[in-house]
Amino acid sequence: MLNRLLKKIISTSIGRVNFILAITGLFVSVLLILAALQIRYNFRSLQKGGNQYLVITKRITNAMMGDVSKSSFTAEEIADLRAQPYFDSVQPMKSSLFKVKMDIPLNSLPLNTDLFFEAVPDTYLDVKPDKWEWQPGDQHISILAPRFLLDLYNYGIAIGQRFPQLSEESAKVIPLNFRISNFDGTSTFDFKGNIGGFSSRFGSVLVPESFLDWANQRFGFKQSGAAARMVVKAKNPTSGDMNRYLKSKGWESDYGVGRFSKWGYIVRFVETLITIIGALLFGFALLVFIMFIQLTITHAKTEIQLLHTLGAAPKQLRNFLMKRLMPVYLLIIAGALLVIAAGQILLSQSAALKAQEIILPPWPGPSVIICALALMAILWLFNYSTIKKQIKRTAQG
Repeated sequence: MLNRLLKKIISTSIGRVNFILAITGLFVSVLLILAALQIRYNFRSLQKGGNQYLVITKRITNAMMGDVSKSSFTAEEIADLRAQPYFDSVQPMKSSLFKVKMDIPLNSLPLNTDLFFEAVPDTYLDVKPDKWEWQPGDQHISILAPRFLLDLYNYGIAIGQRFPQLSEESAKVIPLNFRISNFDGTSTFDFKGNIGGFSSRFGSVLVPESFLDWANQRFGFKQSGAAARMVVKAKNPTSGDMNRYLKSKGWESDYGVGRFSKWGYIVRFVETLITIIGALLFGFALLVFIMFIQLTITHAKTEIQLLHTLGAAPKQLRNFLMKRLMPVYLLIIAGALLVIAAGQILLSQSAALKAQEIILPPWPGPSVIICALALMAILWLFNYSTIKKQIKRTAQG
């Protein structure tokens, strides 16, 4: 009987609309706090694993002009790279040592250009096209093009020259004609090809290693073991020590996950900013919780005093409010966790992110779960102490 009376009094005093608005505010606050922690967890996941391939080059300076060999890595420099603790593996990228011309045999797309090819072992590829293998005598070859090249075409060339824009699927079926030749053009080789896939890791046109070895041997105008670019598998692409090492050597990383390595300081700034925002949001949410309790008890001040006069103990009032509010808070935190989990699952399965080699964990981070439990514990503590204090003050006042 007493609980039914208390429920009626409290419900009448606070109002259904105010109650719903307060609960909505709490839900949004908790959701933002957990989202901030999840973003931080995702950043750390990107730092520690998955996206680990970098392409390292030497920074071109005026002193290098006129001497191509200065931009190549020597055997000693490669050995120094391999000796560093920042890398799991280091592999020189092979470059074409011959002329390459490409054209598209379509009236609707009359494009032609000079190109260069590169090759890496298949284990370093982020995408391996169908029919990638090549053997001497084959008249067709699949190439791996950088993903940004399609963007440059669609949002630059196609618009400026009124060519049709292309999806990845349509770009893959467009026929390509290639001609490679030695330096003076006295020896040539014509073959056909197509784009077999688009890479987010490399910023050049890749061909099978077997083809490049064969073509360099037959048409190459110089034979050298030097490489102008190195592909490495880094233990932590955003390592400050690694980036300082590269900078001290005059080297840089421009493609693949190298774009993340340049974001190391930004990532740390964002992590700090998110931590501060999370703390502020937590304080705001806690303040809203306390204000909600105070508002509830203040609105029911007359009724609580009356119940106290009729013999209802403050403990009964406190237990009633705790039993009424804590399940609501539990639902809020559980609901926010479910939203974060659903969002994380969708992001981890996003084809657009995977295409950029941004691989995210499929579930919320442990810090998010721990924070949710901590929020629940802190809410219980603050609710208990606040309700106890407010009821005592109201009943006596």
